[in-house]
Parts: sequence; structure tokens; C-alpha cells
Amino acid sequence: EAGTFDFAEVVSAIPVYVISELLGVPREDRAEMLRLSEILITRYDGDTEIPQTFWEAAGALTAAYKELIAERRARPHDDLVSALVLADIDGDRLGDDEIVAVLSLIGVAGNESVTKLAANAWYQAWLHPGQRAIAWRGAIAAWVEETLRYDGSAQMVARRLTRDTVLHGTTVPAGARMVLLGASANRDPRVFPHADRYDLTRDTGQALAFGSGPHFCLGAALARLQLRVVLEELVAAVEGYDVDETGIEFVHSPNLRGFRALPTTVTLRQAF
Repeated sequence: EAGTFDFAEVVSAIPVYVISELLGVPREDRAEMLRLSEILITRYDGDTEIPQTFWEAAGALTAAYKELIAERRARPHDDLVSALVLADIDGDRLGDDEIVAVLSLIGVAGNESVTKLAANAWYQAWLHPGQRAIAWRGAIAAWVEETLRYDGSAQMVARRLTRDTVLHGTTVPAGARMVLLGASANRDPRVFPHADRYDLTRDTGQALAFGSGPHFCLGAALARLQLRVVLEELVAAVEGYDVDETGIEFVHSPNLRGFRALPTTVTLRQAF
């Protein structure tokens, strides 16, 4: 109704509430969870080491999760934290540090990746009016999948080799650390014709936005669902929109690609 707003800021509230609802994070704590997760993924030009703010945010997030775990051990609820606390396989149960690791992964990755993807989709559709017209005719799933391929929020993953591996004629020894550029793979012209073209009509079946095999993203289905619903609701409400490129700010992160600010002006559908 305001007409002009920061798309990146507004959409950031959605994933944090969805993930917090699943985890069981109280409503009054969700804004703080979002603030801490944003600190954890932020880097600035010139940073050569992980900033102190990262460690402070990590400590605060760990303390909050441990408090929530203690509450659920005493009084389990119908949420994911309680499920992790109560999980038992032949007497083997998760310790607090293990549960914190899972919650940190879900809480941060689940918030930030979906927020960045939604804004990337919004921006790319604005840059490509012909593709936006396709999306506005109902091709929301294709809009989601092509954005995941073309401008995904997760750029890379790190892995440690468990055995000697030959890659492109070079033997990489066991124990070596590697960075795998999934974003680059999604632009491979051997797999995707005209790979640098944003095209909602293409086959994205071999895209690696969520990884593959045993490391396939835990939250892929939830991320796709959130993106589809957010974009469907936007298309239902918005006739057209414009982006103020002078106000755009990108997040500085070694892994996540997306916007810190994406000023947008919308024209609402008359029926809305």
C-alpha cells in the first residue's frame, strides 16, 4: 500500500518467521535471530580475517539455542527442537552442542538463502521484462527454478577429500580442502545452452543450486515452497514494478549472493 519500499528488508521477515515457527523460537525473539544471522554472513571489503562481530553473534546465537534446548528438555513441545532433544536411536542421543550445530545451520541458512533468492528473482524479472511477462502469466515454478540456476544465493560449498581423487588430470590428495563452485556449474554451457541467458522456458533439471547426493540441501523443499508462495502472492497483488538501481546495495559475503537493499516501487492491481 505504501507503493515504495525496500524489497530486501520486507521479504527478510518471512523466512525467519517460517523457520522460527518450525524450530519453536518464541515470536518475541525472532527479530533478534534475524539480526544475528545477518551478522554471521556479512563481510566487508578489506576484511582479511573473520570480524569480531561474527564471534559475538555466534556466541549470542549459541546461548539462545542452548536456553531453548534446556527449556525443551524440561517441557517438550511440538517443534523441531523438541524432536531433536527426544531423538533416540538405540540409546544414542544428541548432545546440546550437536543440536546447536543443527539449529545454527537451519536457522541461518534457512533465513538468509531464501531472503536472498526472493530478492534475486524480483531483480532478475525486472531486468528481463520478457521473462517477467512469462512469470506473470503463471510460470512461478519456472521463475523459482531459473533464478536458482542463474542467480542463486548459495555460490559455493567447501569439502575435504576422504581419498585421493583425480580431477581434470590432477591427483588431489586425501585430506585436501576444496571449494566447489556450484554457481559456476549452473552456468556450464555444456549442460545449459545459452547458459548466461535468463530464460524461464529452459530445462533446469540438472541445476545444482541445492547440491546433490548425500549433501543435498536439507531445506530445499521448504525453500522452494516459500519462494513459490511469496512470488505467487506478489504476482496476485502487483500489476507492475520498478527498481531504483541507485539505491541498490549488495551483501558482502564469501558464499551468499544477494541484496542488502533493493528499493522497489510497485503498482497494485486495481482489484487488489
